[in-house]
Amino acid sequence: MLETIDEEKRKFMQDMEEVIRAGRKLKGWARYSFTAMPHQTPFVVSCQTFVWLLYRAHGGIIPWLLSELLYWGIPVEGFLQAGPGNLVFSRRKRGYVFYDSMRAKNGVGHVGIFTGTGVLHASLEAGTVVEESVEDFLGEPGMFRGIYRVPKR
Repeated sequence: MLETIDEEKRKFMQDMEEVIRAGRKLKGWARYSFTAMPHQTPFVVSCQTFVWLLYRAHGGIIPWLLSELLYWGIPVEGFLQAGPGNLVFSRRKRGYVFYDSMRAKNGVGHVGIFTGTGVLHASLEAGTVVEESVEDFLGEPGMFRGIYRVPKR
């Protein structure tokens, strides 16, 4: 029984590493568009379609709208408990901001993939996919909105 659990965890971690590796291949290549739709990927991406593309390409069933992604994951208590492949949410100064009374009281406007050392995301400012430090991804203090573990398939 424990061997099965360990094997499942090992496979899941390999999948997350593959998601990150595939995302890194799009750095500087995929063009950012705030209005990107799933059918435009991998050539044109927004933060939400970038996440959708990577997880779908690796067998995940995942929503593509930011508001749905926020409720799809399992909350993690912070970066010390976070693992590669977890989704990181922030609020940005510009662009779309989603509000609701549960997970987005202060607004959520951006999502990226935690790599273990930084965040991989489709950036409005850069106009493409980038990998940045957590601090640079979040921007100014108070913009962090949560980190969520990706459910196993």
